[in-house]
This record gives sequence, C-alpha cells and structure tokens, in this order.
Amino acid sequence: MKNFLLLMLLLTAARVRTVAQDQDNDDVQLWPDVSVTIRLNSTAALNVFGTMRFGQDVGARITHQAGAAVNFSVNDYLSIVPAYRHIWSYPTPTRRSQENRYFVDVTPRFPLPKGFTLLDRNRGEVRDISDQVSWRYRNRLQIEKALSWYEHELTPYFASEFHYESRYHAWNRKMMWVGMRVPVSKHVTLDVHYAHTWDARARPGYWHLIGIMTRMEF
Repeated sequence: MKNFLLLMLLLTAARVRTVAQDQDNDDVQLWPDVSVTIRLNSTAALNVFGTMRFGQDVGARITHQAGAAVNFSVNDYLSIVPAYRHIWSYPTPTRRSQENRYFVDVTPRFPLPKGFTLLDRNRGEVRDISDQVSWRYRNRLQIEKALSWYEHELTPYFASEFHYESRYHAWNRKMMWVGMRVPVSKHVTLDVHYAHTWDARARPGYWHLIGIMTRMEF
C-alpha cells in the first residue's frame, strides 16, 4: 500500500511539472501593425510599415519594427516585393537584440472556381541578428474570397506558413492564420486575424497571435 501511494505521489508530481512546463511554453501575443502604401505608377507602389508586438500574455512589449518595401505588379497574377525591416527585440529584461532583415517576396496569384483566389507567397530573407548573418525561407499559402455584405466588401481568408531556418537546417516553424480584411473608408482597410504558431526552437514555442493591421493606401 505504501509503495502504491508513493507511486501515485510521484506520478502526480510529474504531471504537475509537465503542466507547468506546458504553460511556460505558451504565450498570447498582440500584434498591432500600421502600413502606408503610396502608388507610384500603375505597376509600382511604395510601402512603409511599423509594428509593436506585445507578448508574455500581452503583458509586455517584446519587439518593435519598422521598414519599407516597393511592390512591383508584374501582371494581374504575379507581384515581386523587395523590402527591408529593422527589428528591436527584448523578449526578457536580460535578452536584447537588433536585426537587419532584407527580403524579397515573390507571390503568384491563382484564380479558382466560385470566386476564390489562391496566393503562394515565397519569401527569401537575409537576417543580420546582432552581427550574426543567416537566411530563412518562408512559404505562405493563402486562400481567400471577396464577399459583399450590406454594400461592404469583406475578404475572409485562411493561410498556412512554413519556415526553413539556415541556423538550424530545419523547418522549425509553422503558422496557421484565419482573418478578414474589412474596408473602413476609401483609403483605410483593417486586417483582423488570429494565428497559431508552433516553433521547435523558440521558448515559448506555442503562440496565440491576435493581429490588427491598419492599411492606408493613397
């Protein structure tokens, strides 16, 4: 009987420790973004953007970012976007870093039946993180459809994204997104979304992301 009670006590302690570890490996984050696009001509647009990201269950600011890009529309079915982003990160009081990120997006668009559209964004990044240079490939597949609701055009979408990181020689991160773009006025659109992230190399490795992007176009 004593051995049985001791075994149950050990199992209970192990379970409590596992639950605590799982809780430490989860985070809820808020990503408010602002993007301003200025049309240069019929095929090119300048885009500047900035964001702050709040983590630790939305209790602390963990990064802020700023950057610029030029969007080239090759035709109705292909866009190419070279871009730069600078990132200041401070996930904990003792961990701080800065990153210069240079990247190019190549995104073909495929019209599908029933008014759906498939986008296949391919992003190659060169990352200089505190003088350590690496590269990353990100592939995001997104399916969307424009809908009319009381004379407003809403665009719900679902996306999945996978990251290959040269530092680890592995596909270390995957993300699932569900969201909707909602026009507020002629020049302003809100992109509201939820994403779930799994990252085998990060701590915490499971993120619940709530994103609110304000897009302004002129």
